[in-house]
Amino acid sequence: MCRDGSEQPSKATLAQCLKSILDLPGQVPAYIIIDDLDECPNNSSAPSARENVLNFIEDLMQSNHSNLIICITSGPEQDINTVLNPLISSSRRISLHKGVEDKELIIRVLSERAQGM
Repeated sequence: MCRDGSEQPSKATLAQCLKSILDLPGQVPAYIIIDDLDECPNNSSAPSARENVLNFIEDLMQSNHSNLIICITSGPEQDINTVLNPLISSSRRISLHKGVEDKELIIRVLSERAQGM
């Protein structure tokens, strides 16, 4: 597919590789962390880099990989909310714009679940 490493794989090939890995039985949880999604370029090109990332995330989440955990941080951009809100239950979304209690909850939960990492 990539001529024994002499060529770069396409984005589609890399995406399919990730999906194949996630589909293997008995896999430990896989974590994907996307920080500052709102800073991904959203220019007039069709599709923009941000649209490509959102489409990839949407595809992954709709595949229902039981061992996949995705954490996304972003400002409250309309295009991002439009894609992600239907995919994520409101109980799983946390807004740091709401107040101190949410920030304290995030720090506490992440600290408890980090298991020394």
